Amino acid sequence: MSNLPPPTPPRNPETHAQHRRQMFWQVFFPLGVGTVIMLGACVLPVVAVARGGEVSKWANTSLIWLILPAMFFSLIPLALLGGSAYGVLKLFEKMPGWMFRLQGIFDLVRLKVREYSDKAVEPVIQAQSFNAKIQAVMPTRKPK
Repeated sequence: MSNLPPPTPPRNPETHAQHRRQMFWQVFFPLGVGTVIMLGACVLPVVAVARGGEVSKWANTSLIWLILPAMFFSLIPLALLGGSAYGVLKLFEKMPGWMFRLQGIFDLVRLKVREYSDKAVEPVIQAQSFNAKIQAVMPTRKPK
């Protein structure tokens, strides 16, 4: 047997035609209108200056068209910066409650560590205490 995929079923001609119409009006038509507007905006200054129009006016217009994409793409980092600032603000609002809970957890850990460390060193302290009692009762010899 070959590893060919199963054949696709035939398309419904009515829905396919409807899809093509929708694709034209929702994708290609707005794309074409935008392209014509952009080409007109690019060609209009050249034609106006060639007919003896004011050069500085059209140079300023062309400069605006050159700056617009940079302004548009600078909105993305600006939105990220604004979102980050908003996130930090919300984080600062919630942090005191979180830190109070965390302080309680660390206080509980501190108490448990002290309890278990006291239990761990208790035999050593008892042995040293017993040794100190013996030393107190029995006089020590001084070397001659």
